[in-house]
Amino acid sequence: MSLIIWTRAKDDWQRDLLIAQKLKLDISRLLHLPCVSFLPLPAPESVPVANYVIFHSSNAVRFAMADKKLASAIRTAVKIFSIGQGTSETLKEFDLSATPGFTGNSAKQLADQILQSGVGGTFLIPTAKEVAFDSAAYLRNHGRTAETVPCYETTRLATKANGEELNAADIKNEAKNFIGAICFASPSAVEGFCNVFSVEALNFKKTLVPIAIGSTTKAEVLKHFGMCHLSKQSSVTSLFEEAQKHLGRGTVK
Repeated sequence: MSLIIWTRAKDDWQRDLLIAQKLKLDISRLLHLPCVSFLPLPAPESVPVANYVIFHSSNAVRFAMADKKLASAIRTAVKIFSIGQGTSETLKEFDLSATPGFTGNSAKQLADQILQSGVGGTFLIPTAKEVAFDSAAYLRNHGRTAETVPCYETTRLATKANGEELNAADIKNEAKNFIGAICFASPSAVEGFCNVFSVEALNFKKTLVPIAIGSTTKAEVLKHFGMCHLSKQSSVTSLFEEAQKHLGRGTVK
């Protein structure tokens, strides 16, 4: 049976499952394989005052708002810019809202839209310890004042659904089920999957159809799979919808 292999973090699963149920997906065909996990970093000693805040993920919002200094700086900012529907929804949980009209599907696209709009001033970017694209450096190179504040770190490693480590026997058994669509919401998830499973050795290029959110994630997928479909929007809903479209298009149905 073809499956949708879902690689988002264990802590996201219950929220993601509710979305899948609303979309009336066949839950029996969902296989949760967390490929990333997140931990908070120590609170920053100081936080720069900024006119604008940029968020690239829901995790950045949650970890930033858990820190009193960061939360205060965010609430006093003139505007907030963000990527994706999920990030916008998470902002609403804290009575915050993203500036409408900025619809970039990647960190670079959002930065380009900000530059093209002529927005000036100072930018604060709460983010992960390691990022695929350095928005602050990019904005600085284009004459803006921007600073990142790392507030969480990412572990890139595929695990069991409960977060336990996969041993050699687990990896072999899990790989037998990998037929269908595999969904990646970040470059880190791609790395986490490939750190445990060999795409070439296990013939996944023939049995899995990779789906990604955003051009940066797609670029990481292409390094390993050679092809990738992109969700129409930067949202969990759109990722599920694209996976459903391609379900069963692997070698074995």
